[in-house]
Amino acid sequence: MEDKKSHTPHNDSLSDTGFISDLSEDEIDLADILAIFWRHRVLMAIIVCLMVAAGIIYCLLATPLYEISAQIRPGITGYTDTNEEKHSITPEAIKFWFNKKGYLSTPKVTGSSKIKDISSFKIKAFTKRGSQIVNLSLYWPEGNEGCRLLQSCINVFASVLKENLKKEIEITRKLLQQKISNLELTIQQAKIQRLNIEGQINEQKNKIALVKAKLKTLQKNKNEMLKTRNRLESQIKNVYKNTNELIELRKEMIKDNKKVGVDKFALLMYSNIVQQNISYITNLEERLANIEKEINQFDVDETQLKSIINNIHIKIQQLETKLKEELPLKIKALEKQKDVIASKIVSI
Repeated sequence: MEDKKSHTPHNDSLSDTGFISDLSEDEIDLADILAIFWRHRVLMAIIVCLMVAAGIIYCLLATPLYEISAQIRPGITGYTDTNEEKHSITPEAIKFWFNKKGYLSTPKVTGSSKIKDISSFKIKAFTKRGSQIVNLSLYWPEGNEGCRLLQSCINVFASVLKENLKKEIEITRKLLQQKISNLELTIQQAKIQRLNIEGQINEQKNKIALVKAKLKTLQKNKNEMLKTRNRLESQIKNVYKNTNELIELRKEMIKDNKKVGVDKFALLMYSNIVQQNISYITNLEERLANIEKEINQFDVDETQLKSIINNIHIKIQQLETKLKEELPLKIKALEKQKDVIASKIVSI
């Protein structure tokens, strides 16, 4: 016969490391558990009845509480040089004041007939992460009375804070009021500037009227000069014609010099007249040249006057743009700044 040896099963992977794990199996019998509950059924029923009775008694005897809540956040106590809001009180300071029951230091709260046990009167203050708002909560048996008490505590806090920051707030308000005064002065200066611009526009319009009158006179003189030039040109033409006729007549008389009865004195007189005409033509041409120069100067002066009128129109247009567009926008912006600063004074 072979000897049969029993072997305990083991995990080869664990045996390699020097550890052996015995595998065993525990079984839970549900019938045994139910038997235990059945044996103690009376005790369990008594415990359940007592708990239900205690809950009913508490509900009948306990006073109901209302949760009254409010939210506050640090107010603005000033502004920095870069016009950023400044808060002299932090949410942590507000929480500390309420959690340490700083509101109980005033008879307005502690003297209330509704507070029988002053130690039980507590307002919970907390803030959410990253928030500047402080949440306040109070549990009180009467809702309206709880609201009144919580409001009284908030008013106490506000009065204490106002008293502590009174000097700082007063300085800030004076600085803001000074800014408003400066803005009002600037607005007044802008309005005066508007009147000055209106005066400048009228002055420029008067200049245009004067220049136009001068231009009209110049054009009138130019027209007279043009008429004089036309007359001179006509005279020169006539003198030239007369002179040419005399020269031709003299030539004919010279050809007929051998004929009997030729008047030599007449020839001499014709020659003198021709010389006088030539001299007269020279004078007329000099006068005509001078008139041409004057007409050219009139043209130059006329161009200059028209250029002056155009420049004045451009200046008037610039002044009107400043008067109707730039200044109103500037005054509006200054008024808006003044309103913003006024609202800051109210918010402090």
